Amino acid sequence: MAVFPRRVPTPRARSAWTERPGRTAALSCALAAALLAPGHWGNADDRAATRPAQPEFRPPDVRPQHDAAEARRLGIERYESTHLLLYADIEPDVARTLPPLIDQAVRAFEDYFGPLPPDREGRPFQMTGFVMRDRERFIAAGMLRDDLPSFEHGRHRGAEFWMDDQPFDYYRRHLLIHEATHCYMTYVPRPRLPLWHFEGMAELFAVHRLDADGRAEFRARPEPPADFQGFGRVAVIRRAVRDGGPLTVRDILALNARDFAPQTSEPYAGSWALCLLLDQHPRYRDRYHELTRLPAGADVSIEFQRTFQSEAWELAAEWDHFTRTLTPGFDFDRNAIEFVEGRPLNGAATIDVAADRGWQSTGILAEAGQRYAISASGEATLRRGERPWISRPAGITIRYANGHPIGRLEAAVLPPRPESKLDRPPRVFATSDVGDRAVLVPEASGTLYLRINDATDSLADNAAGYRVEIRAASPDEE
Repeated sequence: MAVFPRRVPTPRARSAWTERPGRTAALSCALAAALLAPGHWGNADDRAATRPAQPEFRPPDVRPQHDAAEARRLGIERYESTHLLLYADIEPDVARTLPPLIDQAVRAFEDYFGPLPPDREGRPFQMTGFVMRDRERFIAAGMLRDDLPSFEHGRHRGAEFWMDDQPFDYYRRHLLIHEATHCYMTYVPRPRLPLWHFEGMAELFAVHRLDADGRAEFRARPEPPADFQGFGRVAVIRRAVRDGGPLTVRDILALNARDFAPQTSEPYAGSWALCLLLDQHPRYRDRYHELTRLPAGADVSIEFQRTFQSEAWELAAEWDHFTRTLTPGFDFDRNAIEFVEGRPLNGAATIDVAADRGWQSTGILAEAGQRYAISASGEATLRRGERPWISRPAGITIRYANGHPIGRLEAAVLPPRPESKLDRPPRVFATSDVGDRAVLVPEASGTLYLRINDATDSLADNAAGYRVEIRAASPDEE
């Protein structure tokens, strides 16, 4: 969509994080060593300042008032609910559904971030939004101001936001919620928000679904994709994986205002994905939710460091697995990895691998250059129901996931935590094909993990699993 030349370019703002380093060819698991490196996390205790008291009132409402009659003459209608005053030149039947949607969103914001400080005059928090099919109308009405920086789709300032109309009903609502989230977060008395968190949370809440009665579910997973027309974040991450690797967590933590410039989609996609992982993963979600309700004056960057510094290695592995096997309905609970360090194999070991889980530790340390014979037996149910799909360890080719037949047994060697903070490990969870039998020769030592291959949004349909025997391979075994 065209950008009007009269707009002033967006100033180069600095993030609460350091300037983003150049992209490297290192794969995403290298982030753990980077996160553990001296100076990246810093000493959060030393930098944490005394926090000021929670403000008694929120800032005054200084939104400009507009002439509704003049707006109507120009083809702009006015719609209002408790939390949104909307000016729009789109179909009235569509426009009048939007303010009640934002009322629902504000209730969700209050539940998640906490309520805003009260207004000094006792009025509820309200935003003004402009949904524009023809920007020239809004310029003529004095609603699209000359001092507003350029934007491609949407922009917020304080308790106001502007957005272009969208070709899909879903994405119109999505962008509306995204900008409304920015407005609400601006008034949360927590001024120091890193950009990845500010943009990622707006995308997180904007992914929504409506039921037949118009009730909204926010922070949804975008499935089925047909119900989320216009939302392309999953495709962006998949394309990045195909082209050499998505943004690492370190990249995302260091994003600044220039990175979110128009025509750049990967920073938004990466920020959404990281917020989604932290928000819904059983290992991280409770602590991440606490970060969204910090008292006034707290620095989210420092608190994030304090909270997750000790788990940078595990977060690296989870992020690597999540981004490389991303599906719209990724099942965080069933794909959560239980990290169990391996010990050297003594004789032979028998492991039961469940079909309704992702990667599972064998508890075996697979040593570099050693040969391990892996054999599997049993049956797994991959689609429960009247006509279940029954698979043996070789898998079934009726459907593929992650490039391999579903039901096929796979292995991966997870490198141990680096002894040196400067160590850079190889890619996490680079899979090896096993099937019903194989000989595994690890290039690097690490804990051996196994899984029964399936799409990461389909594990809840699965049952049973395989029994796997692991032993030292004889010289003539292939």
